[in-house]
Amino acid sequence: MINLFFDYLLWPLLMVIAAISFLNSIMENKKSKIIISVILLLAAVVIMMLVYKKFDEGIFIQIYLFLFFLSIALVILALKKQEDWFTLIGIGLMLAMLVILLTFPLE
Repeated sequence: MINLFFDYLLWPLLMVIAAISFLNSIMENKKSKIIISVILLLAAVVIMMLVYKKFDEGIFIQIYLFLFFLSIALVILALKKQEDWFTLIGIGLMLAMLVILLTFPLE
């Protein structure tokens, strides 16, 4: 179970946390949190790409999990902040997940 977390869930979760804190910071105009969340997001993306470039496996699962968690987080943020755009972006991400799933089977 711990292996599953570190193999597949760690980097998408970190990326979603950074992306949601970035969007929340933009909405609240907190510049210090914007910088921290951008640095965390970029670090998570770079580390994920380096790790899975080496192993050449699991990158589509990582992207799929990132989009899945991000769509859920955007819907929760839309309910919290009452912004309709986040709901529309979440629906768009769900459609992107469907395209990824139909194009590249996640075996």
